[in-house]
Amino acid sequence: MKNFQFQKAFNKGVELISPSLKFLKEHLSLLNTLVLLMLILVLVLQKNTPKTVVFSKGLAITTLAKELNDKGVSEVRQRLLVNRFVSAMPKALAQYAKNHHVVVLNDKEGVAGAPNITPFILAYIATEMIQQNQGTKNHG
Repeated sequence: MKNFQFQKAFNKGVELISPSLKFLKEHLSLLNTLVLLMLILVLVLQKNTPKTVVFSKGLAITTLAKELNDKGVSEVRQRLLVNRFVSAMPKALAQYAKNHHVVVLNDKEGVAGAPNITPFILAYIATEMIQQNQGTKNHG
């Protein structure tokens, strides 16, 4: 008899909370969907956020001047090439930033842990200058 009363009470309790459970299941599904969408949004935004890198203008100019001096380039020619190099820097930095989806800061900004791209910019500008120089030799 007790078992039957317990079963009856249990069934009545289940009947009472069933609508609440159904409501909860529906809303948990919605909540799970919202959490998943937020996670996807965070991942997309994180991927699209540019990384920060640094560039040392002083190091670049010093390195170039030393290379030119070591190769025995005259002072007049060194000044000309360094000026061309300095003029080419903004375009090279903008191109690098665009191609690599980064923000380039001056190394004096003190960004700890940011990669230094100075060697890459040096190589890029040097290559561009050599190609331009060969272009003028070939066409003029």
